[in-house]
Amino acid sequence: MTASSNRPDSPTPRPLSNWTIVAGALVVLGVAAVIGFVLLRRYGGQGAQIQLDAIRTAGTLVIGTGGAVALLLTARRQRYTELTLVHTTRDA
Repeated sequence: MTASSNRPDSPTPRPLSNWTIVAGALVVLGVAAVIGFVLLRRYGGQGAQIQLDAIRTAGTLVIGTGGAVALLLTARRQRYTELTLVHTTRDA
């Protein structure tokens, strides 16, 4: 048996570090602040209802982005689980 036959077909994904999670949260909050600021600057002087709509739109964009990130992480976890199953089946 050679050393190359013991290597997995694809690299094992590493868990996300705490720094990465904090950085991602800060990026999302920064994007929310920028979107909110831009929308309020553009539509802020046109009445309370339009200001609320601008804030609601910024919140919707941030929540949608968070959902997309959660979906990406779920897909990554599913792929890792499937690779682990294939590896376990191959070793058995």
